[in-house]
Amino acid sequence: MKNTINFFGIAVLAVVTGITMFACGGGGAKKSGLKNNQYLGALPALYADYELAEQTSEAKIEKARGTGNVKKYIKVKQEEEKAWEVREEKFEADKKAEWNKLDGKEIPYTVSDAFDKLDIKVGTVKLIGESEVFHIPVTAKKDFTVSNLRNRYDYEEIFYKFLGKDGSVIDKGGMYLVFLGFSNSKSYKEGENIQFNDKDITGFFRISEPEKWVDFTGLEFITREEYME
Repeated sequence: MKNTINFFGIAVLAVVTGITMFACGGGGAKKSGLKNNQYLGALPALYADYELAEQTSEAKIEKARGTGNVKKYIKVKQEEEKAWEVREEKFEADKKAEWNKLDGKEIPYTVSDAFDKLDIKVGTVKLIGESEVFHIPVTAKKDFTVSNLRNRYDYEEIFYKFLGKDGSVIDKGGMYLVFLGFSNSKSYKEGENIQFNDKDITGFFRISEPEKWVDFTGLEFITREEYME
């Protein structure tokens, strides 16, 4: 009976130790530890974890290359290529699942003084989970015309900043708005929905520095000139 208890105790200890090692990275992939964002959920952490895994994989390959052992290098490289396929598939699946959770979530925004002087306005900005973008509904404030000779560049694209909690600019973006094509001008009526190529305007998040996106608090719509500053 005593031996049975000892064996059970050792088994439990082994399991607990294994879990602890895995959580600390002893037997599993490293994690960024980034917190969820109030609007983007776990997306920043997912991107950060993926980048960490990529860096770890590259380090393994470089280490094998440095040994000068060609067979070992080829073996490690092939193993990491297979691991990348699995990792890529999981990343896409996790990202899709997170976007599905965020679908329909509203993103707060402001407009600059210069943007406010334009003849367009923005409605409620929402996340679209299926296509992993955010919808930017744009309408005409009043009857106005976009002309090649006068104001084309004011309305050709709509620009915005992604802001952090401290007011810092995380990133900038822009999407096409008015396409004149071979026409010299295009007119809109007050309240008319403005589309590009008969499609609603959407934007996307370029999460290249995930740690910054943890503090994302909203958008600021700006003019072309402000975007270029």
